[in-house]
Amino acid sequence: MLRAIELVRLLSLSLSSLRPWLPLQIIALVLLLVCILPYLFFVLRPYMRLHVAQVKRVAGLLSHAPTEVDVHGHAKRVIRRIEKAEERAKRRAKRTSDVPAARGGGGAAAGTAPLLTAGPSAMQV
Repeated sequence: MLRAIELVRLLSLSLSSLRPWLPLQIIALVLLLVCILPYLFFVLRPYMRLHVAQVKRVAGLLSHAPTEVDVHGHAKRVIRRIEKAEERAKRRAKRTSDVPAARGGGGAAAGTAPLLTAGPSAMQV
């Protein structure tokens, strides 16, 4: 029991030594929130626009569906199809940008000859 009392005294002593820092901590918290909230707003705003556009797109699709259609399943399939098409486009773009690196670069340094040559020597048979 004596040990518990000593721990409580130590705790109250340590907390009392931190009391002068409380106003500074509150000011720091307020400044942090004032800086972070606008940052998050401006970072997330483009994504929110995309989200709103996607919701409108799905709502437009669903408004044309007859009542017998499984709307939830239909919406899932359409969204998955769009996501897969976007992933394929990204992969294609990455592949086309990586083609020279994947084949070792090519060119004169690799010892390859040009496919088409211009000039009088190209016309000779």
